[in-house]
Amino acid sequence: RFTGVPENPAAWLMRVAQRKAVDAARVARRQASLQAQLLTWATLRVEEPQPPVRDDDPIRLMLLCAHPQLTEQDRIMLTLSLAAGFGVSEIARAFILSPAAAEQRLVRAKRTLREPGTDMELPEADLSPRFASVLETLYLMLNEGYSTHSSDPATRRELIAEARYLLGLLLTSPLVPAGAIANVHALSALACFVWARMGTRLDAQGGLILLEDQDRSQWDAAAIGEGLWHLARSSGGEQLTAYGVEAGIAGCHATAPTFSQTDWGQIVRLYELLVILKPTPVVLLNAAAALAMHRGAQAGLEALDAMPMSTLADRYHLVEATRGEILRRVGRTADAAAAFRRALTLPCSDAQQAFVRTRLAQLHA
Repeated sequence: RFTGVPENPAAWLMRVAQRKAVDAARVARRQASLQAQLLTWATLRVEEPQPPVRDDDPIRLMLLCAHPQLTEQDRIMLTLSLAAGFGVSEIARAFILSPAAAEQRLVRAKRTLREPGTDMELPEADLSPRFASVLETLYLMLNEGYSTHSSDPATRRELIAEARYLLGLLLTSPLVPAGAIANVHALSALACFVWARMGTRLDAQGGLILLEDQDRSQWDAAAIGEGLWHLARSSGGEQLTAYGVEAGIAGCHATAPTFSQTDWGQIVRLYELLVILKPTPVVLLNAAAALAMHRGAQAGLEALDAMPMSTLADRYHLVEATRGEILRRVGRTADAAAAFRRALTLPCSDAQQAFVRTRLAQLHA
């Protein structure tokens, strides 16, 4: 519905048929398991079930932090601090700021809400203006959980689990505007795909494992299935959103049987849409990396050189790390080594530093 008739309709239909067959097999297996449980439960004496208790407190707190007197960025930063428990350094990384600048913004935001006459009650009218900040906060929680900044894998998994829990609350909360449900489904799909691959991103020593080297048999198939379920329901929205496109990209990776079978053409097309919806430097960087996989390293390098990365390159190590990786594939060894060395001068985690040092050692060898 977004890109028209596929280039190869027969192959497209075959891929859809394969995925439907896999879905059908999973449903049948799940139904067999549930029937066995039902047979067990039918023999037990149970009390009258109580209606589930809906916990809207976390959602209310996030909506209160998204106060209209704050700027969009300050709303999200305050929500991450007060509702998600982020520290100043984590917030600074999320917005690619210095810790001092992030702390100053948090102090100003809190001061603004303490000013006399500030209404801290949730309005009974439409909460849509605030809800966008809530979704962006959960998106940043997923990003931080998926990153390798924390040295404790359990901490990152807890962060993603918390984001999935809050998204589940949103899907049943009366506070959520009806028009935002599709976005919640899209972000839920992204959360499921991120969760499915978490256990295979680091080795036993805490080193990074690239996507192409990850053991896909260890990916969480149930989480991928749940992600596809949410992704299908996210398409019911009135317009295409960045969350939906990012979930689609993650879904392409999650459903590829092997790295070599990844549909890079579809991923590049999705990035072309994402650049229109969300033309941030990070999105442009990822789009160039995907283009390098689809059309060759030289095409990716040309796209990277054409991007306005001057301000980001001094603060975000992945700009130079990505440039180094693409230059390595082109065969420009000296330039690749220089890019990797520049990446090592920028803030990054121990795992990321170790990966870049390994690449440098391989180049020197």
